[in-house]
Amino acid sequence: MKSHFAWRSLALAPAAVVLALTLGCTGGGSTPTQDNPGGDTNTNVEPPKPKAAIPIKDAKGVLKGKVTLKGEWNKPEKDDAKKKAIDAGANASDKDHCLKGDTEDMRLLVKDGGVKNAVVWVIPGDSNSFFKIDKAEVDEIVKKRAANDKTKPVLDQPFCAFKPHVLALFTKYPSEDGKKMFDTGEQLTVANSAAVGHNTKLTRGANELANVNIPKGTDPAKVTIPANDAQVVRAQCNVHGFMEGFIWAVDTPFVAVTDENGNFEIQGVPTDKDLKIVCWHELGGSGGFINDGKSNGKKVKVGADKPLEENFVLEPKQ
Repeated sequence: MKSHFAWRSLALAPAAVVLALTLGCTGGGSTPTQDNPGGDTNTNVEPPKPKAAIPIKDAKGVLKGKVTLKGEWNKPEKDDAKKKAIDAGANASDKDHCLKGDTEDMRLLVKDGGVKNAVVWVIPGDSNSFFKIDKAEVDEIVKKRAANDKTKPVLDQPFCAFKPHVLALFTKYPSEDGKKMFDTGEQLTVANSAAVGHNTKLTRGANELANVNIPKGTDPAKVTIPANDAQVVRAQCNVHGFMEGFIWAVDTPFVAVTDENGNFEIQGVPTDKDLKIVCWHELGGSGGFINDGKSNGKKVKVGADKPLEENFVLEPKQ
C-alpha cells in the first residue's frame, strides 16, 4: 500500500507542475480591464505598415551610365569556340554550319573601354515600397518592348551561338497594394533559325526551368520565366555544349542591357524617390554583381531636372 501511494503521488506530480506553470503565466500578464478584457500583454505591438506605392505613371526621370573595364582578362583565343565546334565529334555533321556563324568568345566584349552585355535595373529603395503600375501600363510596356530590337524577348540560335548572348525580361508586377505579384505576360521566345537542330536548357542555380528541343525548321517555343532579381538564368544547348547565354527575369520595367560601347539608359524612372540600382556581368564577382550593395542594390535618387549618371567598373574574374 505504501509503494502504491508513492506511485500515485509521482503520477500526479506532472499535472501539478503544469497547473502551477499555467497559473504563473496567467498571473504574470496584465490585469483584465474594460478596454483589455483578456489581459493581453501585447497591447503595444504595432500592426504591419502598409506598403508604400511609388507611382510610375507619367514619370520622366532618366538614369544612364556606362560600364567600363578595369585591368586585363586572360581571354581565350578568339576562335576558341570554333575549335570546340571542330572537336565536337558527336556533332561532326553540324560542324560546317557552326563555323559559318559567330564563333567569338562572347563572355567579354569591350570597345573603347566600354563593356557590352552588362545588365542594369532599378528597384524600390526598400522592401516596404513597390512600383505602382496597373495592367494597362504593363500591357503597353510589354508591347513596346516586343517591338524594340534591343528589348524584344527573343533568344535565337542562327548558327551555334545564342543571339543575343545576354537578355533581360520584365515578367512580374505588383498588385495595387503591393502584396501580390502577377505575370506581365512577357514570355521568352526560343527560336531556331539554323539549318541544324538545337536544344535550349534553362537553369537558375540547381533548378531546371525549361528544356526545349527545337529541330530545324520548327516553330519557336514560348517559355515563362519566374522573376528573380538575385540569380541569373543560364541558357545552354545540350547538342552543342559550348553554347551559353544568360537571361535576367526581373519584376521591374526599369531594366537595360549595355550596348557595344558599355552604355545604358533607362527612361521613365520615378523622380525624388528612394531607389536602388543593380548592375551585373557574367564575369563579375559575388554572383556577378559589380555595384555597391551587390544584389541588394546601391541607393540612388533621380532628380527631375537632369538625368542621373551612374557608372560601374568591371574587374573580371579569371
